[in-house]
Amino acid sequence: MSEAAQNLLTQALALPPEDQHWLSHRLQEECEQTGEEGEGIEGYAEWREELDRRLQSIADGTAVLVPFEESMQRIREKVAERVAS
Repeated sequence: MSEAAQNLLTQALALPPEDQHWLSHRLQEECEQTGEEGEGIEGYAEWREELDRRLQSIADGTAVLVPFEESMQRIREKVAERVAS
């Protein structure tokens, strides 16, 4: 990583969380729009479409939401199964 990038990161981490979020979002958008060699995040556009689809399903009430603790329990069980294998 270049010194300039490291300096920018240090400055960005000192920003309030809402500014960090905004900056992160803008950088991701820029990476998505960059062509050819600067393609950036592989598959970002597809992830963005999926996230938008999921957010819309929450907004329109068609999403099946699972409580956080239940989700975590499911994840723990799957991890335990894989570790046991």
